[in-house]
Amino acid sequence: MSSQDNENKLMILGLSESGKSTIVKSFTEGHLSSREGTYQATINYDRKKHTFLGRELTVFDLGGQQSFIDRFTGSL
Repeated sequence: MSSQDNENKLMILGLSESGKSTIVKSFTEGHLSSREGTYQATINYDRKKHTFLGRELTVFDLGGQQSFIDRFTGSL
């Protein structure tokens, strides 16, 4: 078993402008931005590493545009 098999991953996906990036930012940075409307649409995906409960977690923020959702979910 490779070390990559033991990685902790969290994927955040949903429709465009549903708050995914806000959730990821508040989780990884520990606070909400005081300014509204400062986010740009996520293109493809963003990835951030964060330590949570003593374990490293990779958080993926997936773009919410229909073309990305179709690509990420495939035939699901």
